[in-house]
Amino acid sequence: MAKRIDVHHHYIPPAYLEGNLRDPRPQGSIRMAYAQMDPRLGYILLERSARRPSKLSRQINEYGASLAAKDPSKYGFFAAIPDPCEDMSAVLEEIRYSLKTLKADGITLYSRYGNDNHYLGHPDLRPLWEKLEKHHAIVFVHPTHTVDTNLANPHLPMPIFDYCHETGRAGVDLLMSSPSIIRTVAPSVKIILSHAGGDFPHLITRVATTLPDAGLTSYTSEQMTQDAKKFYFDTALSSNKNQLDLLLKFVDLSGYFLGPISRSRRGRASIPSRGIWVSMRWMTG
Repeated sequence: MAKRIDVHHHYIPPAYLEGNLRDPRPQGSIRMAYAQMDPRLGYILLERSARRPSKLSRQINEYGASLAAKDPSKYGFFAAIPDPCEDMSAVLEEIRYSLKTLKADGITLYSRYGNDNHYLGHPDLRPLWEKLEKHHAIVFVHPTHTVDTNLANPHLPMPIFDYCHETGRAGVDLLMSSPSIIRTVAPSVKIILSHAGGDFPHLITRVATTLPDAGLTSYTSEQMTQDAKKFYFDTALSSNKNQLDLLLKFVDLSGYFLGPISRSRRGRASIPSRGIWVSMRWMTG
């Protein structure tokens, strides 16, 4: 029987803590994580820091690789990248270095970059996807804040509610990209949407029906629906019956509920044809 794979496991490296001393998130350790679960994949959120993002990305990724090397049968990591809207050449180099040299299992992307609405289907990000396609990469998409960071309610932080919308926006933006990221630019890249895809599974039928009817996309409703089912999903913070029932009806599991990720001969991870992953923990080194 395949083991459960945790693809949503935050860890906080020393380099990150140095630039975010007021980070309120809980601390743990790799020993604690080992005792709690049997993970193979973790990932780090690369947030703004006092240091240059490219330098911080390299420090985070090398630290992640060192953790994975302690027990390759239990741990792997998703690499962080700098902001592609600020330095695309640094991003492309970090992807190459992380996947080829550090043997990262994939790349973590935010739902949006820059100081405006550069969601993942934006034309300026095409070199990023072309590089990911070259490496047949696995991509983990995690939401981040909107351009407008003013809270609609002071008691409702963005991660609680808005992040679900941001994941949905990123997914739809990829579906609407032209040329299509999913069909043409990076067809071999496997994209995991966190938190059960946010509101993406809930609203994709509305999107796939109304946009073609209104003449706002060149894709047919059938094409958009087919492309939507090519995403993968984790179930972090989404393990309630309502969300899981909808997700299970939306995703073509092809015999998989918990998608096993196995090592290929090159040391990289591979994913089955369809899958859903579980869990979310925090740890620091």
